[in-house]
Amino acid sequence: MPDERAEPDGNEGEAEHEPRQDGEADVGEADVEESVVVFAPLRFVLPVEPGGYFVALPDAFRKVVIDQIQKVRERIMSDSQHPSLRRIFPVAYVDNRAFEDEYQRLMRSEMIESRLAAFDVVEQTLQKDVINEAQLLLWMQSVNVARLALAAAEGFDEEENIKIPSDDSRAQSFEIFEFLQALLHDIVEALRAGGALDPKGPSR
Repeated sequence: MPDERAEPDGNEGEAEHEPRQDGEADVGEADVEESVVVFAPLRFVLPVEPGGYFVALPDAFRKVVIDQIQKVRERIMSDSQHPSLRRIFPVAYVDNRAFEDEYQRLMRSEMIESRLAAFDVVEQTLQKDVINEAQLLLWMQSVNVARLALAAAEGFDEEENIKIPSDDSRAQSFEIFEFLQALLHDIVEALRAGGALDPKGPSR
């Protein structure tokens, strides 16, 4: 992605960045060899009416979103203990292993159901240009989950302003990671502008 954006916190799913400039943006896809070049809108999501939000995602960008969500879904269904999923199932008791094991035993299935239900909504509304507030909140959750899972799988340190050289084997994945961060930021800003989130809330 041509613009630099601060990285949102994993728990709150928010970030700040310099405004995107209109122009071409490269969005990599893990299953293709060449980057997809499309014209990036100034903002990916905008409030357009009370409770409604316009999703300005070109088809190539929508495909990236659904591909990443499907990969996380498959990983959750095959092995919910996979290391790349550690950030989307947060630890509740850091200093007490027994309490943590019991918490995960009781809550893991509920958390999985929540993640998969959110994925379902994104998949069902992916081709819509306007979605409602409840749907966009689930988009926010799902995009953040996909972002966290990709960062963990590829070893991207979210606390560092990292740069991946173009000849790095992870360069394409990093383009996707930056896109997910940009999309997450725009979702949060749209929800704030629409009144669904506190406009004075923390940005990190």
